[in-house]
Amino acid sequence: MSEKIASILGIFEDHNATYFKNSMHLPYATVEEENVKRTFPLMGSEEAEDFIRRIHFEEYGKVPKATDIKEALLTLRAITPHEGGIKDAEFRTAGNATVIEYDYGSQDRKVAQITADGWENKAPDIPFIRVQSMQEQVQPVRTSDEERSEVLSEFQALLGLTDDQFVIVMTYLLSCYCPFGPYPVLVIQGQEGSSKSTLSNFIRLLVDPNLALASSLPTKEKDIMIAMMHNQILVFDNLSGLNDKISDWLCRASTGTGLTVRKLRTDSTPIVFTGSCPILLNGIDNIAQRSDLISRSLIINLTALTDGQRLTKSEVTQKFNALRPKLLGILFDALSAIIRDLPTTSITSNHRMIDVIKWATPAEKLLGFEGGAIQDVCERNYLDTITTSLNDDLVCSILLDHINSLERPQWSGTMTKLLTTLTSRAPDKVKSHKDWPKRAQALSTYLNRRTKGLRDYGLEIELGREGGSGNRKYTITNHNFTTPEVVETEEVAAA
Repeated sequence: MSEKIASILGIFEDHNATYFKNSMHLPYATVEEENVKRTFPLMGSEEAEDFIRRIHFEEYGKVPKATDIKEALLTLRAITPHEGGIKDAEFRTAGNATVIEYDYGSQDRKVAQITADGWENKAPDIPFIRVQSMQEQVQPVRTSDEERSEVLSEFQALLGLTDDQFVIVMTYLLSCYCPFGPYPVLVIQGQEGSSKSTLSNFIRLLVDPNLALASSLPTKEKDIMIAMMHNQILVFDNLSGLNDKISDWLCRASTGTGLTVRKLRTDSTPIVFTGSCPILLNGIDNIAQRSDLISRSLIINLTALTDGQRLTKSEVTQKFNALRPKLLGILFDALSAIIRDLPTTSITSNHRMIDVIKWATPAEKLLGFEGGAIQDVCERNYLDTITTSLNDDLVCSILLDHINSLERPQWSGTMTKLLTTLTSRAPDKVKSHKDWPKRAQALSTYLNRRTKGLRDYGLEIELGREGGSGNRKYTITNHNFTTPEVVETEEVAAA
């Protein structure tokens, strides 16, 4: 080993370095400077290289060559006994059902440790990593019960939210600090001038301040997975309707997914990305259209502010910055209540995001919500959204119109017969659309992707076989059907 490499390795030894591997067996180091511990990857890490350059310059008066740094890190990776075992280096928030640690991003590396007994600032028990774009969070401020109510009311008024919308925002915020998934997708949509971006930015600032508060939607799933590794929350701005492929990506990212790719195009070595995180989408029109994404989403429809309601950007930001430390303290108090009461919280719901509802429910009283408000609002939000989505859907809108026009609760027949019926009812502009199914198989596939939404709306599609021919027979049951009341005429009554 050369003297240059040995001097670099000595830097780690002098700073009480300890080592571990993450679940993908990538090596990390934790070093200590002035009683402050910091963790970084040993490979491909600018923080590790900057640490070496800075300490080497302080001790030897010169910066080592890039090739020497690379060789030293490769040597360290090869010879280091990973006595720390297997554990993951976390970003911003980590923990379990009994303790949550939140990294402020401050120079002293202190975290907020939240337990059933409250929260306090301390040195972390969990290794946290950081990225260059990460910004420092404000320090939380404790509030009394009366002050808490005033702060929450001011926050709701500043955002111009209805009571239901405010319940959704607070539910989503609490889910963002949960150390495990699944996570919801918050969709904020509305007309131009409805403060969509402002609300998105404020949520991002409360959860994970970053130089880039929002970004455009990546064109590759791998890029979403990489972004998940360096952000506590993903915020995608100014979106229009999402295609099926991107909807699938977002569904997997919110509830948990894995993606395997090759390290290089010519390399057979796989790299595995896994995880999940909260996602926020905003735009003007109906962003989430597929029922599987809608079932994972909390959706807010904002209205444009009137001239009398609108404040300048600086005025809104100033008011939010004044509330922000207290809001963060309230969120930490709510998380403490969740940790304390979650084991005794029982929720019965068919909502796909039942985990999110159960997680936030113990905080209802502290936030001033009525008991059961979070579940009630989330379930109504889903049913309202899926109803709107189906009525706006190219094919399902015609299907609903047809089924609701029947004077009986069921329709039966082949998919070919259903396609013929729907095509005959559809306006020329609709059936000439490129997405209108031209064959029975295409219609079957189309409806299969929307089966859950239709079922939650009240339409259940079942597949059977016709007697004799054995052909596929579909039965559509309308659970919303009610038998019309028969009003007796005077003549009938007299008879």
